[in-house]
Amino acid sequence: MKAKKVQKIKRAKNPWLEHLMAERNKYPKKKFKDIMILAKKSYKPIKK
Repeated sequence: MKAKKVQKIKRAKNPWLEHLMAERNKYPKKKFKDIMILAKKSYKPIKK
């Protein structure tokens, strides 16, 4: 028997995590905790 392929459901990306990863790419040598503090200062939440 062949295994069935499972379709992955695409979810909306989390804007906070997108911002956090962008900040992480700017400062690759910093600790993740420090990057979270920096990202918190510059993050502008999207109002629904």
